[in-house]
Formats: sequence, C-alpha cells, structure tokens
Amino acid sequence: MNLSDEQRAIRDVVREFAVEEIRPTATECDENQTFPEEVWDGLAELDMTSLTVPEEYGGLDVGRLTYSVVNEEVAYGMLSVATALSVHCLATSCIAEFGDEDQRERWLPDMAEGRPVGAFALSEPQAGSNPAEMTTEARREGDEYVINGKKQWITNGERSGVVVLFAKTDREDPRSVTQFVVPKDADGLEVGKKEDKLGLRASDTTSLVFDDVRIPAENRLTEEG
Repeated sequence: MNLSDEQRAIRDVVREFAVEEIRPTATECDENQTFPEEVWDGLAELDMTSLTVPEEYGGLDVGRLTYSVVNEEVAYGMLSVATALSVHCLATSCIAEFGDEDQRERWLPDMAEGRPVGAFALSEPQAGSNPAEMTTEARREGDEYVINGKKQWITNGERSGVVVLFAKTDREDPRSVTQFVVPKDADGLEVGKKEDKLGLRASDTTSLVFDDVRIPAENRLTEEG
C-alpha cells in the first residue's frame, strides 16, 4: 500500500492506541456487551471522531484511504469500536454533504469532538436496508415533520445523541425517501432492546421506535425524495 508520510504517521499512532488502549478492554467488553466509552474519548482526543468533518467545523476531513487505514487499525484493537466509529463518521459525512450552513454549524463541531455520537437509521424489521420498502414516515405538518415508524439493527442505537434518519414523506411513494437529523432526546423517540449478538457484542445495536416524534422542518437534510 502506497501511503504518504502523514498517512503512515496516523496509522502508527492509531495502531499504538489500538494495542495499548483498545485491546486490553476487548475481552471484558465482549463478554459483558458493554462499549468502552473511555476508549471512545481517547479516539476523540486523537481527532479520530472527526475524520469526515470538514476542517472549518473542527474536523480532519481525511481522504478515503486515510479513513480506511484508521478504521483498519481501530479494528485491530476491537472490531466493535471500529464499527461504532465508522457509523459515527457516516452520520457526520451525511450532515457535511447534505446539510446547510446552519445544520453544519449546529451539529458538526461537537460531533467532531466525539459527543454527541452519531447513528445512521436506515434498516427496518420488514424492509431490511431496502429504502423502497421502508414504512417509517415523516409527515409534514406546518413547520414540523411528524415521524412514525421503527428502525432495526442500529449501531450506536443507545449511546448516540443524534440520528441521521431515512423516512418517506409519503408512505405509499417509494420515491419520497428523505434524510433528516433527529436529536436523540426528541419526545416520542424510544430505544428498543439491545440485540444479543454472536459477535460484535460490545457494539451497541438496538431498535429505534418513533412515535409521533416532532422535529422542526429545518432538520430535513435533503430535499423531499
């Protein structure tokens, strides 16, 4: 692999962190199905929670190769942590790519520092990851959207503070899938039971239930559909 001097330096720092800080926690966290939050805070101190955040919002904004190298090295320590990190970075990349200036200013600086943790809510119990078959609906009511539905197998489902949500603005129209940002503390948003998995047991994976969750219209990331 042809890495630059900077990429090799980042790789070596993350590998050292994986060996010294992540691996020693792996067995206990896997057995107890607990996520090592102190490890997450350590990654944040290394700026690894800001990989897909633009520099003007406090991020590193690395390229795909560097991003892949970091995730590979974190996974060398514990795959559950790498999974959580990749989903957090997926959420920040959605906000960076599709959000307007106000949305980016509101969410990205804090997420770059590791809190709130991001989640990515696409999959559903009856639809899997097929957006056309999803039934979660975000119905426009004045200056708000009212969200109803259930998402399944959501990484960082319990520990996240912000959710990038995919929902239809018209449940009967498969072309109406739209992205929204939903604060985790929104009224009507409940975290379901944690999945009891055979692997990745330290990665918190839950359902998310939306029961008349109201968010302001400005929390819509993309145009409807």
